[in-house]
Amino acid sequence: MSTPSSPLISFVIPTWNRAQYLERCLASIIDQEPAVFEIVISDNHSDDETESVLNKFKNRPNIRCYVNTSNLGGEVNLHKVLSYASGTYVFVLTDDDYLLPRAVAALVAFLVKYSTCGVVLSPLLNEDDRVNRITGAAFAVERDTVYGAGEAALSNLFWECHILSRLVVRRDLIDLEAFRCEFGRHLYTYIVVPALAMKQAPAGKLSTPLVVHTCNNKVSWTHTSDYSNSGLLEVIRTVVRGERYEQSVFDRLVKERVKYSFCQLYDARCRSSRTFFSVVIAHCRLPEYRRSVLFWSYAIVIGLLGATVVKVLGGGLKKIRCCWLAWRSASTCEFQG
Repeated sequence: MSTPSSPLISFVIPTWNRAQYLERCLASIIDQEPAVFEIVISDNHSDDETESVLNKFKNRPNIRCYVNTSNLGGEVNLHKVLSYASGTYVFVLTDDDYLLPRAVAALVAFLVKYSTCGVVLSPLLNEDDRVNRITGAAFAVERDTVYGAGEAALSNLFWECHILSRLVVRRDLIDLEAFRCEFGRHLYTYIVVPALAMKQAPAGKLSTPLVVHTCNNKVSWTHTSDYSNSGLLEVIRTVVRGERYEQSVFDRLVKERVKYSFCQLYDARCRSSRTFFSVVIAHCRLPEYRRSVLFWSYAIVIGLLGATVVKVLGGGLKKIRCCWLAWRSASTCEFQG
């Protein structure tokens, strides 16, 4: 899988002014076993204590660090650190996230078992930075799963790729030029990298979490008014164009994205009525949303009732669902007994 002169895995970490998180991130990787990896860092001209943090690790033989002479922007910095990788697989880890113990061992075991995979994803544990504890998990699955290249992989895993940390892509499938062409178009420009790789090779999903994702911390980016939907839908069009599954995959992914508009509209309504209406208008510029009954249902309910009422109703419905599931479980147990 790897040659004697190159590591199996390249952990690539783009960083900027997050010294306190970066040290935790590097410490979580450095002593993992098996030691079949390198760590590549691209510092986007930080002016905090990042240099001091990097100096603590500089004598490690499997760490390479590059420092930009000026701040190039997040997209360019990520592009550069991807280009520096030499491993068979590239594992992207953002500077405020960190690996769980035995993550490398779990990933290597998966790669050995499913060696045809070109993209690998895993569940994420979410750590709330306001309370410094893990508060939940995302993208959980019961068992390791592999999806065939193309239609199956894109349909099932495309949207999970919007979170940068824990993306694992086989290096020979990374199209840096396609990534560069996305610069400046939307917030999730990097999603084209795993998407194009999934067209060429199967994609796998571990059942074991590998990464803790930090939430509710200070970030250096903001969503556009349509939450990057216009750019994301254009990425899908670009990726599936000309394929036999073009329309089916596009329709399925659009449907999944429209479902997520509930969160976007709710978030906007929490801020202000003005923000809410601007987000609705921005979404309506896209015909996929304009024609969606589900989107308009969300917009009307959230717009009329307001965020607080929706939250209360949502909490009540959640409790009813939990009670129903508990009753059904108890009834099933009684019947089986």
